[in-house]
Amino acid sequence: MSSITSDTLGHGTGVSGVIAAQTSNGIGVAGVSGVMDVSVLPIKVFWETNTCNSSDVICALDYAISCDADVINLSLGSTDSSQLEEEAIQR
Repeated sequence: MSSITSDTLGHGTGVSGVIAAQTSNGIGVAGVSGVMDVSVLPIKVFWETNTCNSSDVICALDYAISCDADVINLSLGSTDSSQLEEEAIQR
């Protein structure tokens, strides 16, 4: 995982906002979570070059699982598949 925790690309902040935004308050967008009380556990795996290793993704998944995350959102894309990533997702 990256040692730089700021969202240099902005994507994670935007996605987190869409997930956790309040509804029916007349401000901005209505969040996916609706009126549910949610917490966001931000975990950064992408480097400033907008790339990462499968091992970073697996480490992040294992960390989220160890924190008892109910929902894990990943914004990933690749032309390669990873059996190790798939196994981590299935945990």
